[in-house]
Formats: sequence, C-alpha cells, structure tokens
Amino acid sequence: MGNKRPLAGLWPIEKGPAIPVLGDSKALLKGFGEEIKALLRFRVNVVLIMGGTLVPLFGILEALLFPALFEKFIVYRILTAIFCWVLYLVNRQKRWELNSFVLGTLGFYGVGLCIVAMIVDTGGTRTPYYAGLNLVFLTYCVVLPVPVKRLALHCLILYAIYAASAIALDPHPSLNTFFANNLFILGTLAIILVAAHIDHTHRWRQYVLRHELAQTRAKLEEYSRKLESSVEETEAKYRHLVENANDAIFICQEGRIRFPNPRTLTLLGRPLEEIEESLLLEHVASEDQDSVMQLLETLELNPREAPPLTTLRFHHPSGRLIWVDMNVVPMEWQQRSALLCIARDVTGKRQMEQELVQLQKLEAIGTLAGGIAHDFNNILQMIHGYLQILSKNMEADHPNRVFLQKLFQTVDRGANLTRQLLIYGRKTEEKVSPVDINTAVVRVCEMLDRVLPKMYRLDLRLESHLGKISADANQLEQVVMNLVMNARDAMPEGGTITIETAAAQVDPVQAQKLGMLRTGPAVRFSIVDMGPGIPQEIQDRIYEPFFTTKTPDKGTGLGLAIVYSVIKRFGGGIVCNSEPGRGTRFDLYFPVTTSEPSVLGPQEEEGVTQVHLTGLRILLVDDEPHLLEIGQNLLESYGLDVQTASDGEAALSLLSTMTTPPDGVILDLNMPGMGGARCLEEILKRHPDLPVIIATGYLDPEKREELLAKGAADFVEKPFRFERILKALQKTRSCSLSEHAS
Repeated sequence: MGNKRPLAGLWPIEKGPAIPVLGDSKALLKGFGEEIKALLRFRVNVVLIMGGTLVPLFGILEALLFPALFEKFIVYRILTAIFCWVLYLVNRQKRWELNSFVLGTLGFYGVGLCIVAMIVDTGGTRTPYYAGLNLVFLTYCVVLPVPVKRLALHCLILYAIYAASAIALDPHPSLNTFFANNLFILGTLAIILVAAHIDHTHRWRQYVLRHELAQTRAKLEEYSRKLESSVEETEAKYRHLVENANDAIFICQEGRIRFPNPRTLTLLGRPLEEIEESLLLEHVASEDQDSVMQLLETLELNPREAPPLTTLRFHHPSGRLIWVDMNVVPMEWQQRSALLCIARDVTGKRQMEQELVQLQKLEAIGTLAGGIAHDFNNILQMIHGYLQILSKNMEADHPNRVFLQKLFQTVDRGANLTRQLLIYGRKTEEKVSPVDINTAVVRVCEMLDRVLPKMYRLDLRLESHLGKISADANQLEQVVMNLVMNARDAMPEGGTITIETAAAQVDPVQAQKLGMLRTGPAVRFSIVDMGPGIPQEIQDRIYEPFFTTKTPDKGTGLGLAIVYSVIKRFGGGIVCNSEPGRGTRFDLYFPVTTSEPSVLGPQEEEGVTQVHLTGLRILLVDDEPHLLEIGQNLLESYGLDVQTASDGEAALSLLSTMTTPPDGVILDLNMPGMGGARCLEEILKRHPDLPVIIATGYLDPEKREELLAKGAADFVEKPFRFERILKALQKTRSCSLSEHAS
C-alpha cells in the first residue's frame, strides 16, 4: 500500500482504461459493472414506480390549469402509467436477463413523450408544462447510475423532439417565452448531467478503493497465516512492510493504540511514548468519537463483520484537524481480539475537494450574474425612471416624498445586490494595487458612523505601520462593509463592534489551515461582535452562496460568500471562531506585498463644465418601450429635443432622414437585431464626430475597452439617475466645444 500512486485522476470513468491497482484491471471493471448492474435494476424499478404513480397523480393539476383538456390529458397519463408499470413488471423478471437501462430509457421516453404531447396541446412555446421535462431529466439522470454520455445522448434526443414539436406545432409561437423556458431547461439539464457525472465518478472511485482495501486485507490475512509457520522471518517482513508504509498502521486493542508504525507518529504529530498505549479516543475529534464508539461496539458483538471505510478527524498538536480514511480489520493479537487499523491522511484531498466545490459555485454564480444583470438592471431602470418623474412633479414638502425616497433606496438596494453578484462571480473589473488596509477600514467606518444607529459603537484598534497588501481597494472595502453589517445583524439590540488590524506571521501549518499558498509576513484584520454566536453545526456552511439563517427580508446569503471569494482571490485566508452565547470573531489574513505602489494615484473624476443643454437634439435608442418613454419625458423636461428609436436599425433609418445629425446619441448595448455594438460602428461611419453614450448594465472590461477604441464617448451604468445622463452629455459637449475652439 505504501508504494501505490494516488488513485484520483488516473482514469476517465466512462472509457474504463487499465487502472494501476492491485489485481487484474479487467476483472475490476467487470466487478464494477456487476455491482452497477444490480443497483441499476433496483433504481430502474424505483424510476418506473415513480413514473407509473406520479404521472397520473399530477393529472389533478389539469383540473385547475386546463380543465378543457383534462379528459384528453388523463388518457395520456393513464396510458403512460400503464406503460411504466408494464416495464416495471418486465424488469422484475430476473430470469429474462433484460437490460434494465434499456427499460428505464423506454420509460424515460414514454413519460417524456407524454409531456411533449401535453406541451404541444397547451401552446407549445408558451405552456408551463415544459417544467415537467425538468422532472423527467432530473429523475433519469440522477437516479440511473450509468456513464453520463449515455444519459446525455437520450436527454438531447428528447429535448430535440420537444423543441422541434413546440416550435413546429405552435400556430402562434412566443419565442421570448420559449427562449426563457429553454434557458431554464438547458441550465437545469447541464447541472443534472454534471451531478450525474460526479456521482458516477465517486461511485467508481469508492469501488476501486474498496477493492484495494479488500486486497490489502487479504494480504494481511495471508501474512498472518505465514506467521504461524515462520515467526522470525515473517515478522521481519511484516515489520519492514508496516514501518515503510505510506499509511498509518497500528493495532487497537481494548481501545488502546499498540504497535504504531512511524507513519502513525507522523500523522498524529507525537512521539512513540505518547502514542503507544494511549486511548484511541484521545486523538479522535469530539464530533467523531460517538461513531468510533459505535464501530468498536459493533465489532465487539460481531468480530467477523468487516466494517466499511470510515472517515474520521484526528487532533494534531498544532491545533488543526486531520481528516483520515481508516479501514479496520478484526484480528487476533497476542491471543486476544484486536483491530488492525490502517489510516490514510486525506486532509489535502478534502481541502482540494472543498476548493473545487467553491470554484464550481463561483463559476455558476458568475454565469448567473452575467445573465441576469442586463434584464434586472433594465427593470430597475424603469422603476427608477418613473420614480424620478414622480419626484420631479412632486413638491418638496409633499408628505409622500418620504415614501419616494424609500423606494429610491429599495432600487439602490436591488442594484447593489446585482453588483454583489458580479463581484462574487468575478464579473467586475479589478484594479489590483498595493493597499493600506487601515485606510480601507477608516473610510468604511467613517461612512458607517453616519448611518449606523446610535446603539452601535465601532471600536477601532488599528496597528500603525502595517505592510501593504495586494488587492482591489473597492472590493476590500466591500469585505469590511459586509463583515460590519453581519456583526450589526448579530446584535439587534445594539452593542460594540471591535475592529482590529495587526501585523502577523503565517507559518506553514497556519497556511494549510487557512488555505493560503504563501507563508511569511501578513496583515491580520479581525472583527468581533458580542452576538449569540454561530452554532458549530453550521459553521462549515457560512461561506456558501445564498446560505443564511436570517429571514428573507434581512439578508441574501451573499455577504460572507463575497468575503470568502474576495479574500481567496487576493491570496488570503479566513477563520471563524464562535461559541454559542460568546459572540463571533472573524480573522482575515492577507499576505504582505513587496510590489511598489503605482506612481499615479487614484484619479479624481474630472469636473464637468456647465454647458447650456436647452435645445440640444438627442437620439435615444433602447429596445424597452418604457425606458424610451421615461427617458424622453425626463430629458425633455430639462429642455432637450429628444427623438427615440427601438433598435439599431430604426436608429440608423432615423439618422438617414435627418438633414443635420443630432448633438448626441444615448445607445443601449443589448438589443435585438443588429445590437448596440454594431449600431455604434454604423453611426460613427456616417458621423465620426457624433458623441455616442453607451447606457448598459454589466459590461465586461474588455468589451468596454473595445467600444472605447471604436469611438464610444462615455458609459453610464444602469440603473442610473437621469442627472448622470445630463453630466455625460455635458462632458461630451464640453469636449466637443474645446476641440472646435482649438
């Protein structure tokens, strides 16, 4: 065992090549196939029972959704249910040696085609029945333990049947609705297939690991038999094997550790005199002691029963926890019952798996954020615009003005949520430079002092002359803000929030605990509250996106997820110390950078020359009719002459009819047809000096630079106040006047 290479990553699961493990790899693959075959038969039975039962039961919804089609649909459902039950009875006949996957797939197509028929009958592209396909895909892909390629093929075939039928047989197709529905279906299907692949991979690795452990156990038993005939020779071989093994091997007898090999001493971080004859439970983490006790009791009652592989946590003198996979083999030691324990350190593997999960979540959230930013910001922009119209037409002392302000704050909160999603998904432009963390803390706390209720007090304990850290200043301030807001929410009755900074040294052990790649000088940022604390059972989940213990109106579950994402992005680490009733402390560590700060400091926004805008002719281009109406109303109220176009083609057509070009164009970027980017090119081909202001939500930094290179005059980010548009017009107008004067 000590000389084997790691298992992970040595084979693609679906192709099943030779595997460097003990024994014949073909026999190993065959055994795995037999195990999956038995499991597949059982799960196909479950799937067919579900199909035969749930399909007709869901018919109850027809009476509410489509009562006119109830009789027709119930026929579909009953026929499908009968089909599933017939397949179930066939699959139960083991003597026929039928392929359970084929039967399960037939059931999948039967239920799927039933739903497709109902989709076609209820509108094709506009029906809510598309959601039923998600249930079919979910059941098929998650329950059947087969390689994902086989599942994906049939899912794509059924999806193609659905898409073709929905579009071809819908007399009045609604492509927008169909597109939105298909985004949901395809997104869900992708996630399901990934989950199925991970499950199949995990099952294969577990099988291989069990196989290796079984072979190891067999070799140990063989070694024990040889020991009876040749004690001295066999003992020397055995001692050589154990002492040079890469796994910790020891004997547990009467609950005490005996005969530990050198790897056991390394694993537990203690000398031989402290480990030998010590109780095994002394080294096991308190959370896992009950499972160890249960394992020992089970083996005491039935010594011949081979327990499954057990994952435990051991204490290390450094204070960190070590994850181990331990296999326990009943044996005789000195004429008494004992357990041979083989423990493998999998701490690094666990950390890599956790990092992989975080990266997968990060990628998913990034995709989600980029997808919703444009549409969500358009909705917020419409609300914001109508509020501005109401505010402009309302007297300053009107009693309802306070409600308008609260609505403005709500819109800003929605825009901030989108920005947080973009930050978490790494969809925002980063400006990484050497940053003084004390400056970021003071800037945030000065702002919070004005907005936090008087019952909260910020106690700053900032150590001077700290090293600079390499980070984005805005994102670092977001980290401080989120942690302070979390501390505030933890103390609804008020209290003191302590914020500390200090110099620190990160050693290799601490770096491993924090998940940091660099050791050496660091800056520690700490925030302490005296709230009720975080229960131990959920502390491993607090950094998950959208996980929150607050009510929906109190939090989004993104605060600590963003903190974790930003810290990891800049090479730092975070640790939470909390006990119920004794408050919570977060310690953040950032490596000190040796880079020199940029010669040019942050540039202040240039002052905008006040230019008379009355009479300026503006072309407003946006595919949202409400935004056109709002923009025209508000801009005209400032004295501008506004014309509108609903897409790029209409804008170019309107420009071609004008005897003189307008003084400026406000152009939405994401529009149907030719789109905003191409429209910008066409406008500047005809009128190279015409200022074009891009109005959009999320815009990738590379795309922004590309549009600036093509000639875009300025950008405004949705949702915006229309005063921001006026400032952009003033800025471009000032530049234009300056160029003409020169």
